[in-house]
Amino acid sequence: MRRKPLSFFNVATEDNATGKAEIELEMVFYAKLLDRNLLATAKETEHHEQWEIKIPKTDETASSGRMRVRKTTKPNSEPEYVLTIKTKHYLGGETEVGNPSSEDAFKQFKAMSPRGMNKTRYVFDIPNRVEKWEVDIFDNPDGTPCDWCKIDLELKSNIREVPAFPVGLFDERSVITNNDRSVESHMKIQELYDTVFIRKNELR
Repeated sequence: MRRKPLSFFNVATEDNATGKAEIELEMVFYAKLLDRNLLATAKETEHHEQWEIKIPKTDETASSGRMRVRKTTKPNSEPEYVLTIKTKHYLGGETEVGNPSSEDAFKQFKAMSPRGMNKTRYVFDIPNRVEKWEVDIFDNPDGTPCDWCKIDLELKSNIREVPAFPVGLFDERSVITNNDRSVESHMKIQELYDTVFIRKNELR
């Protein structure tokens, strides 16, 4: 089968439930919040509860992948449910397909999932760019706000230069990228996922 060049695919938009294959190209950063009050200046705010199942590559399959169901709640709106299937793309990033889901399907999927996330997303415009900063805020296991956050930049253009972060929101000395190969950065990212970001299934 002839593989399509990357430019032939649509670039994925977060939770785009079209049922069509799209490419997700994103940069991920981690940083400590400097001024939590500036979260109120975000253009959009939404809450995510999501659960994931990973599927390993075996001798009987063509690819590894993962499936995620997400419940998105926006202010003054009913929750929306999207089921997304992701596989690695040979040109980088992931091929993903999102489909509308339901509350009942969400509950069934959650019952089977060992890991999830519970977070609030703050979306900030980027001057002169079509992309947006998506800042995910988590609570510590004891319910107190976590100082560290996850920051996504989904690339939707050919520009690969990293734009400036929202002024004053982060301690830029603390910023780590998911491509940082240092042992210290890798350990810090793993610690955040293990102790804060990843939520164990309370139904078990």
